[in-house]
Amino acid sequence: MQKQSISYILVLSLLSMYSLVGQAIGITDKSAFLNNLAGSIGVLDFDNLAHNTPISGTVQTVSGNTGIIFPASVTDWQNFSHQLQVVTNINDNNPTTSNQNSLGTDDTDNYNTIIGGTVINLGFTNPIIALGLSFITPDLLFDDDIRLVTGGDAASLMINDKTFIGSFDGIDYYAYFLGLIGNINFSSASIQYGPDVIGGPFLFNIDDIIIATVSMPEPGTAGLMLGGIFVIFMRALRNKIILN
Repeated sequence: MQKQSISYILVLSLLSMYSLVGQAIGITDKSAFLNNLAGSIGVLDFDNLAHNTPISGTVQTVSGNTGIIFPASVTDWQNFSHQLQVVTNINDNNPTTSNQNSLGTDDTDNYNTIIGGTVINLGFTNPIIALGLSFITPDLLFDDDIRLVTGGDAASLMINDKTFIGSFDGIDYYAYFLGLIGNINFSSASIQYGPDVIGGPFLFNIDDIIIATVSMPEPGTAGLMLGGIFVIFMRALRNKIILN
């Protein structure tokens, strides 16, 4: 009876493991995110690109042969279309998390920033296991104003995790980090907004996009592996019952 109980426990454990396949963990602490990365890691900081370099519709290589695919354009909360581009803090007075460049738009009316409510869909030339980035803003934000999403999982902004990065004209700028670490590889992600965001209440830039790539079993492979082990345990359990 004890051996049968152990077999049942093992089977239930395997089913629990299978249910976790496809989930990603959201992290808002950059140090914790970096400490849990594995594989090949790359950072897109935009610092090797000139001011006003177009980013929309391009693929920016980050790690090895893996690149980030940026959308052809983005649409703000008023349905105005904008192009993503490199902005330099010397030209646009935007403090950054590294050196002087960050990702903004061609929206000169809003200081070449991105308006809250603008959804940005990202793709990857090869599947990745982790994605992280920093949002830079001087504006007042609230918990869950910005989300980094893949599949049904998200990292949501937490205002207590902000980091002061500099001032301009007496205005303080802060960086908020959002990261996703997956249990399996993923090929797309998006920057979205919480349900309480009223169109265009804040402006921001994006800097230091981090990706990690690592060889992981695909969902079908993982399912077959767990399914095979499940069958083995069930057969073993059946044989024990017959013998007893």
